[in-house]
Amino acid sequence: MKIWQRYLFSRLIKTFFFILFAIFFLFVFIDLSTRGGKLFGKTLLPGIETVFYYFYQFSNYLNLFFPLSFLLASIQVLLDLNAHQELVALQMGGLSRKKLAAPFFILASLLSLLLLANFQWITPKTSSEASA
Repeated sequence: MKIWQRYLFSRLIKTFFFILFAIFFLFVFIDLSTRGGKLFGKTLLPGIETVFYYFYQFSNYLNLFFPLSFLLASIQVLLDLNAHQELVALQMGGLSRKKLAAPFFILASLLSLLLLANFQWITPKTSSEASA
């Protein structure tokens, strides 16, 4: 990978994970506010069971959170690059728009493979654990 591709890819990955973790914490906060009485009723659930519960719930909704995080991260990175005139500089350096979009497509492909793995291996486990 060239330096500019690594730069775009690293900015995109950092922004993607920041937004994904923000969505996760918002999800946990909203879920605790609505189901807190059921989860922590008369007896307090152990911490590890609560962590697994939210891991299972989050993996069930991952097909919604990954595309949303990727979309917001792409918009954020492109707006930052445009604000600092980096896109213009890269294009003036001889890079086409197709080449500039390559890191975005690579990350989108990796996320699609992760979602496929989630549907194949993690989601069936979470469904069986949630019903037990």
